[in-house]
Parts: sequence; structure tokens; C-alpha cells
Amino acid sequence: MHLAYSNLFFLVTVCIAWVYNAEAEHAAHVAHIKEEHGGELPETPGYDYMNRRSKPFPWGVNSLFFNPHVSNFIY
Repeated sequence: MHLAYSNLFFLVTVCIAWVYNAEAEHAAHVAHIKEEHGGELPETPGYDYMNRRSKPFPWGVNSLFFNPHVSNFIY
């Protein structure tokens, strides 16, 4: 039983370290992009294939997991 908990602890630790590293790289990338564009992220291109809706959601215009700090508003 001790070996199972030891393996589980190792697996969870490796996963946490991997996620931390990925998030740190992403934050560094966003900071670099902001630095190149005067402190703000550039406008996302409005491609025709992005955010296509064939019918409205029952709860409103945006998806259930819409985040106004990250996602673009869809109207």
C-alpha cells in the first residue's frame, strides 16, 4: 500500500511541475507579445470560420465558459 501512495505522490508532483512550467512559459510569451506591441495584446483577426453559431445558446450570446478577460465578445 505504501508503494501505491508513493507512486501516486510522484505522479501528482510531476504533473504539477509540468503544469507550472507550461503556465510560466505561457506568461513569458504573453509578456513578450505585449512588449512588442506597446503594452497591449494585438487585436485578434476576425476570421470567418471563428465563433460560428448556427443557433443561439439558451443562456445568451456567449458560450457557457466565456471569460471576458481572455475571450472576445461575440455579438
